Amino acid sequence: MVAACAILASACLPGVECDEGTIEVGGQCKFDGAFNDTRCGPGTHLEGGVCVPDLPPTICEEETTEEVVNKDGVIVCEGTGTDTCAAEIKCPSPRAGRVSICGRLWDIETQLPIQNGDAETPAQPIVCASVDQGGPCTREVRVYDALAFASNPDTPQLPNDGVVIDECGRFKIDNVMLPFSGAIGVAVDDVQGDDYATTGIAFFADSGERRTQTRAYSTTHATAQIWTDTANPPFAPATFAEKGVIVAIFRDPDGVPVEGVKITASGGTRPADDYYFADEDEQLTTVDTRDATGPNGAALLVSSSLGEHSGTGGELFGCTWQSALAIAIPGVVFAQDKVLVDASDKPCVAE
Repeated sequence: MVAACAILASACLPGVECDEGTIEVGGQCKFDGAFNDTRCGPGTHLEGGVCVPDLPPTICEEETTEEVVNKDGVIVCEGTGTDTCAAEIKCPSPRAGRVSICGRLWDIETQLPIQNGDAETPAQPIVCASVDQGGPCTREVRVYDALAFASNPDTPQLPNDGVVIDECGRFKIDNVMLPFSGAIGVAVDDVQGDDYATTGIAFFADSGERRTQTRAYSTTHATAQIWTDTANPPFAPATFAEKGVIVAIFRDPDGVPVEGVKITASGGTRPADDYYFADEDEQLTTVDTRDATGPNGAALLVSSSLGEHSGTGGELFGCTWQSALAIAIPGVVFAQDKVLVDASDKPCVAE
């Protein structure tokens, strides 16, 4: 108002006619709400001296659209492409002290995403509501304090605002309470029955983090049995899953599995407890007697207590294999994707 009067000095004096767009109120020139075209942006109007939207607030369908400001300054709903399995699920922003986790379910043996055969191009995202939908809908995703779970797999889940899985195998967990340690574990298991071994991943997160493209693995008991049988049942009658196993998959900066890597625990190799695969592709099926990773870049490690796990061999110049906490827990398959990092612990780039 002071600025307006500075410009319209004579017009703001009592008894003097106000300029266009203002009216005299109590001896002062004030904006006229009817004169709006130069004072409020497109899609808004002047009300009580404040620019307000012409239309009610835009509310977009969370799964398929997001709010976008168009060229006229109006908020509209724009499709995110989540009507096909190729798109990532829309991941919400969490509240302070919370984390949102979004990603996909992957089969650990085939190294392929888990989805229903007819879900590639659904008319709309189909959220799992029953195990009768099959595929990913037969799994459930749970979230834990990873360190508490390492001590006791029966520890309660972390409070959250709900888990959603769809037929594309995409999942999201809203507003997970961040534990004091920041260590979060995500476990995949059966909704009902016992076709799958509990399979977990773990990572450290920050308050308010929106973690996307998380790869959560699922392991069938049939897969664990194949691993055990091809390894000449080393702990019969228990399988690798029943024994408790860490599965590490070593990949180069392009995501290609790396041969010739030995898994390490607390800085040393474990030749009495590690196993590697004979597969000539990326599948994890046949365990043999080799002493380092084959073409699928995968290693199995049993009887390993909580500590830093990494790898040695197959590194690029100036890079080392990422180190992270892991543990072999009876009844659990613990999966880790290992990448090469530089001296600053940043992922190495492809040469």
